[in-house]
This record gives sequence, structure tokens and C-alpha cells, in this order.
Amino acid sequence: MAFASYRSTLEIIYHAARDPSGWSNALEQTADYVGGTGALIAHHDLSRNEGSLIVGRLREDLSELYLRRYGRNPFSVGIVRYPPGSVQIAGRLADPAAVRKSAFHADILAPQRIVEKLMFAHAPFMTQTHTGGFAVTLDHRGADDVERRRRRMARLAPHLSTALELNHLVAALATSGRQLQAVLEAMPLAAMIVDIRGRIEALNAACEDILSRGDCLRVEPGLIVTTVDPANAAAIAALITSASGPDSASRVCRLYGTSGALLLVKGSPLPDSVVEAWEGRPHGGRVLLQIIAPFGDRDNPLDRSWRDLFGLTRSEARTATLFGRGLSAVETADRLGVSVTTVRTHIAHCFSKTGVHSQAALARLMVAVQQLDRRP
Repeated sequence: MAFASYRSTLEIIYHAARDPSGWSNALEQTADYVGGTGALIAHHDLSRNEGSLIVGRLREDLSELYLRRYGRNPFSVGIVRYPPGSVQIAGRLADPAAVRKSAFHADILAPQRIVEKLMFAHAPFMTQTHTGGFAVTLDHRGADDVERRRRRMARLAPHLSTALELNHLVAALATSGRQLQAVLEAMPLAAMIVDIRGRIEALNAACEDILSRGDCLRVEPGLIVTTVDPANAAAIAALITSASGPDSASRVCRLYGTSGALLLVKGSPLPDSVVEAWEGRPHGGRVLLQIIAPFGDRDNPLDRSWRDLFGLTRSEARTATLFGRGLSAVETADRLGVSVTTVRTHIAHCFSKTGVHSQAALARLMVAVQQLDRRP
């Protein structure tokens, strides 16, 4: 079958970021890129048994039934075991034979000839009482080549999440000349928008704080973002260049400050239409840079919140932050310079003190903690 192009799919996805009426079209395009029969965005409030559903090329007449009876289904229950953004094959989240015998299959899946689904959780939706995310549905043909389609969906996953988060933030703001700045301020991470030369066009306060420290990133005359260590300058320039191309995907680079602290910088392409719609800026490739603060930073706000809210030690808090962001125990040990056994001990203490018992649950709790940090 012919797949939709990556570039056109990104354009349509980011169009929906500024115009929510475009999501059905964006979901149809997503399905065409992945090789599916349809796609959806689901958000469930489990405490009230209600939610919202946006579909692309799926039966809208089944939406109300789905939300009323099947917001909690074998797949939505299974996906919470995995970090947000991690694309999973639904048939591996639950017993396929049991699903085929269920009312969920008879009422929702069979009438739409859904044989398999690819899905991932959307971090802002994952709290103690809410779940949700994206899914692409597959027929028999798609299910026979599911791994290939999973890889294609994984390429889109960060863009879908970014667009939806921007969409919700924009929708909550009054239209004004400062709309883009307000969107950046509401983002959970330090963030800035740069052009292909690295010139900063907008940034939030968290990003400004990182730049002011002067340990890793700095600003040159002309508002060009670069690094304190010349050895890192090529890395940040390459990240911006690679993320601003016409067929770019999100990329991440590691930067080390003069103190030895680590920064992870994620670059995601922003099609022209997004920034132009918000502030009428001229044409030219732009990149959204999101920055995870140095893991070695003793004043990391999230680490402090873990300690203040749950009584975690400093080492346990740093472990919770890394493990909650999706790193494995081995990767966390590598970041912290300790043994895997030590990390596993810290994780056990984190679970005991926070009351959660899985990495996915810890990730959801971390989202909630970050929301508390952003409250005035």
C-alpha cells in the first residue's frame, strides 16, 4: 500500500495544534502515514465515567457508546504499564482470546473491522483518575505487518503529543499578540523557539533561568543560542539544523556543562504554519527546543518536590525523576554514576513512599507533581 508522506503528515498535525477543528483530518492523515484504517484521541475521566473522543475515519456513531461503557477496556488498562509516548501493540496488552469474546469486541472492534491497534499514552492525560492517548486501528493486512507500522507510528508520536499539548494550551488562552509567549510559559519544561541559525525568537522563564546560569547553554550577540564549552557548540548547532529540515523528526542531544552536569535538549520541528498563525512571523524553518534540567543539579525543582511531598531522600528523588521519565534502571544508574543494585533499591523506596508500584504509575504521578509546581 502507498503511505502518506512524513512531511505532509507533520504539516497537517501541526495545523491541528492551532485549529482543533483540524484534528479529524490530522488523525486520518496519521492513519494514512502509519498504514491504518483509522485513528483516534481518547481522554477518560475514570472517576466520573466520562471523557472525550476524536476520531478520524472511524464510526462517530459509536463514540458515545465507547465513552459510556468502554472507556475502561483491556487496552486502556494495559497501556498504563508503559511510559507515555511509548507506542505499544494493543494485542500484547491483553489476552487476545478474552478480548475477542468480550462485549467490547462485539460492540466496538468488530463493527469497525478493527483487528489490531497501535497506541500510546499522552502524558498530560495520565493522572490518578484520568487516562488517554492516541491510537491507530489496523485491519488484517495492517496486523500482518504490525512491527513496521509500529515503527512508523513511533516516529509521529512525539509530534502528535506536542501538537495536542500546544492545542490545549492555545485553546485556554485568549487570542493576543503574546499568545506564543503564553504557550511557552505554560509548558512543563524549559523551552524556546529558535530559527535555523539558532536565533531565539521566544523562550519561557524556565529556559531563561537555565541560560542565566551560564553553566552549559549561553546566548551570543544576536540572540544566538550556543554553548559555554566550544566542544558542545557543534552538537547544539547540528541538533537545530537536523530538526529544521523538511522531513525532520524530533532529536535529542546531550550537553555537558562546565560543572559536569548533564542537559538533555530535544529539538522538534515546527512547520511555518504554526508560528505564523500565532504571531504572524515570516517564513523560515523553526525548532522547538525543550530542555531537561541538569540531572546533577542539586536545586532541581522536581527533585525538591519529591522530597517535600513524599519524604524521598536526595538520591531517591533524583532516581524518581529519571525513572519516571522512562529511563531503565541501567540507564538511570549510568546517569547517576551508581550501581544498578543501588538504583533498584532507590526505586523500591520510591514506590513504598509514593504509594505507586510501576514505572508508568510513577510517570503519571510525576506529571501531577509538575502540575503542582506550576501553580501560582
